[in-house]
Amino acid sequence: MERYRKEIGVPFRCFGKVNYLDEDICRLLKKSGCYCIEFGMQTVNQQLKRSVLNRKETSQQALTAFKKCDAHRLRYDIDHMFGLPGETEQDHIDGVRFYSRLKCLNRIKCHNLTYFPQTEITDIACQKKILNEDDIEDINKGHIANFFHNDHIKDKRLKQSKDIFSKYYKLLPVIPAFLHRWLMAGRSYRLFRFFPFPLIVIGQLLVAAKGRDYRYIIYFKYYPLRIRRVLGNKWFSRDKKQ
Repeated sequence: MERYRKEIGVPFRCFGKVNYLDEDICRLLKKSGCYCIEFGMQTVNQQLKRSVLNRKETSQQALTAFKKCDAHRLRYDIDHMFGLPGETEQDHIDGVRFYSRLKCLNRIKCHNLTYFPQTEITDIACQKKILNEDDIEDINKGHIANFFHNDHIKDKRLKQSKDIFSKYYKLLPVIPAFLHRWLMAGRSYRLFRFFPFPLIVIGQLLVAAKGRDYRYIIYFKYYPLRIRRVLGNKWFSRDKKQ
């Protein structure tokens, strides 16, 4: 880390595991130019974490790691996964209560569980009657959903709940504490089902601005140049043909 700071000195982000983070690592990462760590949380339901995901770290270990990051003002992303076999709406509610306590949370990256052939989690979903024989045939043929945009959730209530909370989580870092309490108290979080996609995108830009996310600065610099280059090549090819 010391050599990186002296010889390279470019701001960077990295991946981490909550049960391997300590004060020294936080200090060194911050000093060397790390502006964000990404952690795979997936769920706050401890039973699902162990029996379905086969992950040993606990939510308390995660909270301890996040508090260490908070103390060093080191921002972090959290990966959260929807569609786990056996999850309920209460798990999503518990997620809000857990994540809303975090001070330096940069963003929650929402993913959907993707089933692959001959994996233990696919067998679990079959045992719970979440997947049927047709689903397994599709999975074996490679007709699998994209973990960013699609899901396998068939239960309408669970699917609606997932759609609500995926929007909520994406905006969570910019929602003040008093509003979280109000949304949770009267199940007003269901209002998120009416939020249009463009509004969520604007909210995510606010999240990025709040966290001073370097990635978005790079996106804004890179994409206009890329678009201009593509359009320029297209016009050049057209003029050449004419």
